[in-house]
Amino acid sequence: MGHFFKTSIGRRILFLLQFFLFWIVFFFLSRALFLGYNYTLAKEMTFLEYLEVFGRGLWMDTSMTGYFALIASLLIGLLFFLKGRYLRGVFDTFVFLLLLLVVPIVLADVELYRNWGFRMDSTPLLYLKTPLEAAASLTLGYLVFYLLLTVSVVILFFFLFRRYVSQTLLGCNSGRFWLIPVFVFVASCMILPIRGGLGIAPMNTGKAYFSSNQFANHSGINVVWNVARSLLASQKNGKQYIYMEESQANAYFKEIMHDYHKPKSVLRMERPNVVIIVIESFTANLIQKLGGVAGVTPNFDALTGDGLLFSHIYSSGFRSEKGMAAIFSGYPDQPQTSVVKFPEKTQKLPFVSRELMKNGYSTAFYYGGDLNFANMRSYFMNGGFQKLVTVDDFPAAYNESKWGVNDQHLFDRLFADLQTAKGPFFYGLFTLSSHEPYEVPLKSKFLTSEEVGKYENSIHYTDQCLGNFFREVRKLPVWDSTLFIVVADHGHRLPGNYPSHDERKFRIPMLWLGGALSVRDSIVSKTGSQFDIAATLLTQMKVDRTAFNFSKDLLTHENVGFASYTYTDGFGFVTDSTVMVYDNTSNKFIQEQNGNESFGKKGKALFQLYQKHFSKL
Repeated sequence: MGHFFKTSIGRRILFLLQFFLFWIVFFFLSRALFLGYNYTLAKEMTFLEYLEVFGRGLWMDTSMTGYFALIASLLIGLLFFLKGRYLRGVFDTFVFLLLLLVVPIVLADVELYRNWGFRMDSTPLLYLKTPLEAAASLTLGYLVFYLLLTVSVVILFFFLFRRYVSQTLLGCNSGRFWLIPVFVFVASCMILPIRGGLGIAPMNTGKAYFSSNQFANHSGINVVWNVARSLLASQKNGKQYIYMEESQANAYFKEIMHDYHKPKSVLRMERPNVVIIVIESFTANLIQKLGGVAGVTPNFDALTGDGLLFSHIYSSGFRSEKGMAAIFSGYPDQPQTSVVKFPEKTQKLPFVSRELMKNGYSTAFYYGGDLNFANMRSYFMNGGFQKLVTVDDFPAAYNESKWGVNDQHLFDRLFADLQTAKGPFFYGLFTLSSHEPYEVPLKSKFLTSEEVGKYENSIHYTDQCLGNFFREVRKLPVWDSTLFIVVADHGHRLPGNYPSHDERKFRIPMLWLGGALSVRDSIVSKTGSQFDIAATLLTQMKVDRTAFNFSKDLLTHENVGFASYTYTDGFGFVTDSTVMVYDNTSNKFIQEQNGNESFGKKGKALFQLYQKHFSKL
């Protein structure tokens, strides 16, 4: 092996290994600097939290380093014809430029965090559009110190790189053409650290989250990765939709959101235990009780006779994480991104969980898959959930599908915990078996096309799990004091193969059940959205709901029934008698049912205000 690393190709590979290690060490020291500079917050952390911070931080550091190493691998392959000293010059220049880019971010972040409370993203770069105004908030002494420190750190690490890393290239001779495919292969291997492993969930800031201590979570984030991610998303994040004057939009919003706070009471007690069961990809089009296909969800249909069915509910968006923000935060969706992907934004959202924790509730969330997917871990950590049950908490033998643990095992775990649960509690559960590729342990009886049949069978399986769970849980003492809310995360284009904007794709079920409910076999036909759950539930419980500005009470008869949803780059606005779908690309309504100009303006006003709020969050 020692002889190999003395050959021309061996020296190139050794250099790449040293290059990788150099950046890992750099990011390790950067994290240590961040913790030291923010000592007043860091001293509150336990020893185990420090270990987690550096362990999870290494995960993100490896991802960021993977990007640098991918470029380095391609360069070293494409420049096979260069001799060592010229190759060294190329990489010295490359690393010097990287240091000029990275060091200012690292040093600015340690100070900005003290003032902002979240890791640096693209926000400070927005102020560079007006540099004089940005500099006005800084003293001359601080600017000089920052510049001198930046230059010093760049020079120090550049010296270390030349002394201990790039000097390896000096012994290289010019190579042959076949070095190109070799190092293209090496570059392709960098996809593994870039993604953060072989799992379904690619690298995201949620992988740094593990604690109820937000500073500990933030400390694990690689700030350079965070800035890069934010810059890539900034075009979508910052997109504004202006259809009218803001004063006019606010007037429409006030009119349509008017709420008299005189709801019908549907609970036997003010403060029941609450369990929200989010069912993956359930569409109203497969539920017979809602006018859908017969025979797919017999258990759900039967359960409606014991509960309160909301018959005209729409999902806020078309992805799971979008549904979570709507259900648990009462927050509308964004068409080209998701608030859940921005932990610095979700920490500012209201949460049903946090409002109930103020009233003595314990909290937990159950999911049979990887909660890092789509940044959902950071979202639920920001929501204050005290216990997160994921695929890692089940025996490996239960991990039978691409997404994780099948729903029967997830419901079994919730049932077991409910047997010993001490109230009051607020639990959330999210199923996964009805997600593509629809891998379920149930032989299909549906004779439709292969894709539709597999989808219907997966829904049928989860419906079976749901029925089994409720047959058993109603036998427990906790049933009498618990409200269960069953709602989908989003709808589905099947079985009708609806286009992305079609309102039928977004119509979903919502059913309230449990011994805490005072009504049975009842239907609320008012049109509503997932993000109305927060206001409706908290009003019933006489818990403060003022933080949920976009959520309305579905049990108040006086207000207007409506729902708003987003698709790729547009929105739908639905009332009890109207459907209007607007496409921002063509700047026109592309689906209208009983619509008129007034309804169209109200839909535009809501969407404009939703997106403005998100961009400023």
